[in-house]
Order: sequence, then C-alpha cells, then structure tokens
Amino acid sequence: MDTELPRELVWLADKVDAVLGEWEHAAAVARWAGQTAARLGLDRLAQVRTAAAARLHDVGKIVLDQSLLAKPGRLTAQEWEQMRRHPQEGARLVVELANRPDLAPPIAAHHERYDGDGYPRGLAGTDIPIEARIISVCDAWATMRVDRPYARKLGVTQARNELESGRGTQFDPAVVDAFLGLADEGAIDEPALLCRTQQLASHCPCRRCVAPRSEGGR
Repeated sequence: MDTELPRELVWLADKVDAVLGEWEHAAAVARWAGQTAARLGLDRLAQVRTAAAARLHDVGKIVLDQSLLAKPGRLTAQEWEQMRRHPQEGARLVVELANRPDLAPPIAAHHERYDGDGYPRGLAGTDIPIEARIISVCDAWATMRVDRPYARKLGVTQARNELESGRGTQFDPAVVDAFLGLADEGAIDEPALLCRTQQLASHCPCRRCVAPRSEGGR
C-alpha cells in the first residue's frame, strides 16, 4: 500500500508513531483495515481506499506539539482541543500534499463514534463513512495492544472485551464482529517494531535501522 501513497506522507505517519513508542501503528491499522473491509464485502476499490486512509489516518498529528502526543498523564481541556484538530488536519494534508481527496472523508471521520458522541462533527451511524468506521475499530485495537506513554498494553482478552463493550456506542457492531471474526481465525497479526517496517533505512525517524547490528540502538 505504501507504493500507492506519497513516500513523504508515509514517512510523516511513521514519524508520528515513533513519538508514541517503538511499535508500528499506522501500518498495522492499514493491514487490518483492508482485511476487515474485505470481510465486510466491500469492493476492491473500497478495500484499497480503506487501507490507504488507515495508513495515513494519524498524519495530521504531525502539526501538533510532540510533547502533547507523548504526554504520560491525562490531557487538559485545552490540550484535548488541540488533539481534536488532527483528523481534519490529516484530511487537509492528504488533499494538499497528495491530491487524494478520496482519502479525506475517512481520515476526517476516524474519531467519530457510532452513537454520535465523537469528533470533529458528531456524525453517527451510517453517516460516518464505512472506511472511517473500520479504521476506528482497527485503530483502537492497535492502540490497546502496545504500550503507549499514557496507557499500558492490554492483553488480547481485555482488548477484545473493550471492543465488544463499545459495540453500538463507540463502534459499528458489524465492523466489530467482522474484525473479531478475523482475530478468532488468527488473521490479525501483532504490531511489529516500527524500525523493521521502514522500507528505506535512511528514512527511519529513530535511525536504529542504519546502525550496525553489534552497536544496537537508542
């Protein structure tokens, strides 16, 4: 999927992930989103669009202060106001830098909730693009399955319970069922170390990929 997107935007997406830890996020979300779209019966074009939007869903965070992204404690009301900018910023970037207006709606809506209590527009149900509903579930799973500065990793059972508890409120029930069905079949893999997902070592934000193996990395 990376080859179908501007390398610079993919690099920015991974740069955001590197601030949050050593594990991939956007790349994993993109894999799972494509699989979930296929399980739901979306056509091939929609599957590709879903995976592409998932790959760049958090790229708008690049405009935020990195200290905000990595803050270990709870965000203040003002900080949350800043954080809530990132879906629309991401939508703007894919249009202005990649000329991909088709990816803007799902990126802008990936933090909307099925019950209408999300952001930035408070969309609900099927008013939320199906691609965004898929990304929302995959994004939540990827976040729960690794350590983040503000939260510890959850086990598979705990993460599964969180998705199930959000059926019909935070998440589209059909998407949750499709995703968990894939998980039950062993089709949902684990996030990899972010460095190992970099196709060009010189573009790796943490630079460990270019260090000799014997030296390790920081």
